[in-house]
Amino acid sequence: MEDTTAKNEYEHVARLVESMDAIPNLTNQDKMNILLVFKGLKPATILEFVAPAHDEHANIEIAEYVQGLCELLQSQNFLVHKDCEDENANSGEEGFARDFNHYSVYTAKTPENLSMLVESDTEEDRKTKDYKRGKVLGYPDTAIHAWIDGNILKDVQELPEDVRDSGVLKFVNFRLSRDHWRDELEQVSNEALTVKEMSPALYDDILNG
Repeated sequence: MEDTTAKNEYEHVARLVESMDAIPNLTNQDKMNILLVFKGLKPATILEFVAPAHDEHANIEIAEYVQGLCELLQSQNFLVHKDCEDENANSGEEGFARDFNHYSVYTAKTPENLSMLVESDTEEDRKTKDYKRGKVLGYPDTAIHAWIDGNILKDVQELPEDVRDSGVLKFVNFRLSRDHWRDELEQVSNEALTVKEMSPALYDDILNG
């Protein structure tokens, strides 16, 4: 029975990796997070895309892409929630206003985790929102609190040379804390090893990217 279960999971992972490789616009970090959600090492993740609001063709393409991505994830037994919002952002040296549509795909393996992720966006208090969002995205508690309290590591050059050269930083997708970065990097190292087991090619792409 155990051999059959392991074989089924291996085949499921292989199909998931193959499916992700066939979808453009997914970053290696996106793929890594999807695999970690699949393995239960992260409760949920968010996939985000942007298109200029005035470009109808680009928005149609992104909307179709997001729909296809949702269908792919659902075919692999993920739960999804998609959202699109307009955001006005002033940018450019001359201060021109530019409008963007932001498309988000929230995904998890359980209804509870998906609800937690979606509901974190409704929090009005910034600190509460950051904590809930970081928690459901699988960030270490110490890193979440450091972000909220402004006690993050400002520059990776502050880390020992052997840590900077180890490659583990390539797999970090949150801000390390100043006081607990060793424990946080241990979690990241374990996640990286899981990615290596599930998709050696993706692991190499991230490590060498």
